[in-house]
Amino acid sequence: MDLSALFNALNDIFIDFGGHECAAGFSFRETRLDEFQKRLKNYLKEVELVKKEEILNIDAEIPPAYMGPELKDILDRLAPYGIEFEPLVFLSRDLTVENTEVMGRNGSDHLKLLIGGTKCKWPAVFWNSAGRYRRDFETGDVTDIVFKLRKNYYMNSETLQLNIIDITKKDGKKDHEA
Repeated sequence: MDLSALFNALNDIFIDFGGHECAAGFSFRETRLDEFQKRLKNYLKEVELVKKEEILNIDAEIPPAYMGPELKDILDRLAPYGIEFEPLVFLSRDLTVENTEVMGRNGSDHLKLLIGGTKCKWPAVFWNSAGRYRRDFETGDVTDIVFKLRKNYYMNSETLQLNIIDITKKDGKKDHEA
């Protein structure tokens, strides 16, 4: 919502106002509070809120048959990554969510997944997405997954894992129902 349009519509109430499209401030006399609230409610009835969808830029699609340990070679060849050279974003279709664990400080922030339907099982993390489990997908679902391939270092061991960016359940069918 463009706040400058709101301020212009109510400018006769304000002592002063200013700002820009995303942030602004204003002042008015306390005696005009009721009028402000009434006019603001009427104004907001006319405002159409549009949810902007995020566009995911996918660098390459990897078929499940090519999802094997040799992907580490691709990761190593393209290194080093940094601010101006982000890791590639991949899409793989028809992958199965084989196991799901909720993890995090509160026990409900992130998801640790095991992904199958490929040459090998893939550990995966889906940061800040525990709320999507059982709402958007469940264990056993066949999914399309957008991810970055990352190295995970834990207890002096290096493994590859998928850092999931987005996950979409396929056709409303679960793997075990197909």
